[in-house]
Amino acid sequence: MNRKVAETVTLKQYLTVASGENRHAIHRSQRWYDATEKALGYTVGPEVQSNLETRERLSRPLVKVYQRHPGTNLPEAQDIIKGAEGLDKSLLQTSRNIALLQMAQSRLQHDIRHKHAGANVDSRS
Repeated sequence: MNRKVAETVTLKQYLTVASGENRHAIHRSQRWYDATEKALGYTVGPEVQSNLETRERLSRPLVKVYQRHPGTNLPEAQDIIKGAEGLDKSLLQTSRNIALLQMAQSRLQHDIRHKHAGANVDSRS
C-alpha cells in the first residue's frame, strides 16, 4: 500500500512539473500573440489617410509618373497586404494554440486534484 501511495505522490509531482511547463508555454504563446498583434498594427499602418505624411503616400505625383512606365510598378502595397495576411494567419493559429494549452492546463489541474485526493485516501487506509 505504501508503494501505491508513493507512486501516486510521484505522479502528482510529475503532473505539477508538467503544469508549470504548460503555464510557461501559455505565457510564451501569449507574448508571441501580443507581439504579432502589435506588428500587424504597425504593418497595416494608420487608419486615416490624413495621418500619413506626404512622403508615405503611394498617390503622390512622382510615384504616379514612375508607375506609368512598364516594369516600374512599386510593389509595396501588395507586399504590405501579403504580410498582413500572414500575420492574421499567425494570430489565428496562435489563438488556437493558446486555447488548447489552456484546456490542457485545466485538465492537468483536475488530474493533480484527483491525485492529491487519491493519495490522501490511500494514506488513511
